[in-house]
Amino acid sequence: LTTTDGVTYTLNNYTFKGDKAKFRANSDWDANWGAASFPTGTGTVGGKDIPVIAGTYNVSFNINTGFFIFSTEPIVEGPAIGMIGDALTGWESDVDMYTTDGVNYKLNNYTFKTGKAKFRQDDAWTINWGAASFPTGTGTQNGKDIPVTAGKYNVSFNINTGEYSFESITSINHLTKTDNNLKAYPNPANDILTIS
Repeated sequence: LTTTDGVTYTLNNYTFKGDKAKFRANSDWDANWGAASFPTGTGTVGGKDIPVIAGTYNVSFNINTGFFIFSTEPIVEGPAIGMIGDALTGWESDVDMYTTDGVNYKLNNYTFKTGKAKFRQDDAWTINWGAASFPTGTGTQNGKDIPVTAGKYNVSFNINTGEYSFESITSINHLTKTDNNLKAYPNPANDILTIS
């Protein structure tokens, strides 16, 4: 991976096999990060292997926060936007979002608890958005906390309009077909489900 600021590292247009991966520093296992989520997540030091689904991705990894994304779309830099609240990891640190155009931000495949959340810029309260509606709404500057219902969601947020959406994700728990060769992936699916 390459970096221009020593914080965000990127790898563009790389084809991965369907297996596991981790981030590590200086080709050494003393400093490595992983998480059991894909395509986005927050890697922790010594964390679990990332279950990568085969494909070609643009990868971004923030060494300070551990946030990573494997995206089929180009990843661009924009203001740092994150979510904070007791519906996520608490009110002390943000969960980073990513953007492909510098305006629309996403947080995919994230498991929320029942609680409150807000969007904010640069891990600070100077610029933050909230509203009293869920699962969609229009956040206003210094608005109310968003009342989140527990579940797994893909979240989108537009920094120009304040519009946001929590799209529920449903996993496949079982298949009724008894054929052991039947496969459905990825699980959970965001936009496309492949069955073979």
